[in-house]
Amino acid sequence: MTSVLSGGVRDRINDALVQAVRKLGVDGEVPDLELGRAKVPEHGDYASSAGLKLARLLRQDPKLIAARLAESIEVAEGAATAEASGGYVNFRLTDDWLRGLVGRVRPGYGARDIGHGERLQVEFGSVNPTGPLHIGHGRGVTLGDSICRLLEFTGHSVQREYYVNSDNTQTRRFGASVYARLHGFEPPEGGYTGDYVIELAEMARHDLPGIADLMEDEAEPKLRMYAINKMVERTKATVARVNVRYDEWFYENRLWESGLPQEAIKRQSETAHCGLATRAGRAQGAPPRRTRKRIASSSGPTDSRRTSRRTLDTC
Repeated sequence: MTSVLSGGVRDRINDALVQAVRKLGVDGEVPDLELGRAKVPEHGDYASSAGLKLARLLRQDPKLIAARLAESIEVAEGAATAEASGGYVNFRLTDDWLRGLVGRVRPGYGARDIGHGERLQVEFGSVNPTGPLHIGHGRGVTLGDSICRLLEFTGHSVQREYYVNSDNTQTRRFGASVYARLHGFEPPEGGYTGDYVIELAEMARHDLPGIADLMEDEAEPKLRMYAINKMVERTKATVARVNVRYDEWFYENRLWESGLPQEAIKRQSETAHCGLATRAGRAQGAPPRRTRKRIASSSGPTDSRRTSRRTLDTC
């Protein structure tokens, strides 16, 4: 028989159908009776081609087999009634059983332990921390959180991660924009012009004494990380309003400070798996302009500090 999910009404119908088949004199292995959801509402809630499947085995008319099965089927708790239609047996869930079902619904009803505690890391959202979230970002956040909830519902141990881009082209432009506003200038080409950048610059002036006296090369990294941290705080507050939480906020710069990406690039280069051409304005071994990240799945610890990561240079 085709395996079915345990504990559901489909199991009960399947058991009743097999018992009825046994009453017809079928011994040994019962063929796949193709029990599934009915394709059209007029045929009920579930349907099986049992008559057709047993015709050769019993050497009888499929319609007769289906009729005999429908007469003898008794689904546990009166959950469904059976009726024959050609060589098929159709099942309809009863109103009394459905009404009783409503009273038994509790949080977690319908959950299945498919994952058996398998540890999964899901990275989602991960918008560049260079400005407030907008409705388009909300789609990715809520979709990712929904996937996590489904995985937990099916018995997986899930870690939610937000990957904070902190060392790419956009965040460097963000830092340069805050620096410009700190000194009363317009942001550079491709920079950020929102009023919130002016607000961040004034906050940095207060929270980072002497920052306005530093040269841009020295001030920009400090302003960038300060502004990113402030935007991450605001992002946390925003997603919390729609009941989305993260277990890990992993900063990109932690990767480069660990030296793992540089080592990965070195190994790829040595084995000729990746051509590393030094480009103008970008030193070899510096952070790539773009990176791709995969949902990490592991049966071991999912703590990002202990999880091996691979960064692919999209050169």
